[in-house]
Amino acid sequence: MSKDTLDCRGLSCPQPVLEVKQKLEQGRGPFAVLVDAQVAVENITRFLNQKGVPYQVSERDRESLIEVKVSDN
Repeated sequence: MSKDTLDCRGLSCPQPVLEVKQKLEQGRGPFAVLVDAQVAVENITRFLNQKGVPYQVSERDRESLIEVKVSDN
């Protein structure tokens, strides 16, 4: 896992969304978010949609990787 990946596995909502929000506020991108709960995927993607931030979701086994496609500010 690269340093540009937020590992949010095992975190309860809303913590994964707060982690993504903080990363976006830091203006560092692009980055990925690794989660292991469907509710986290739904909440993070809803947040990104509200902010107009492009992303892509891929699923592997019981985990999902959300690639946030924001550029460095």
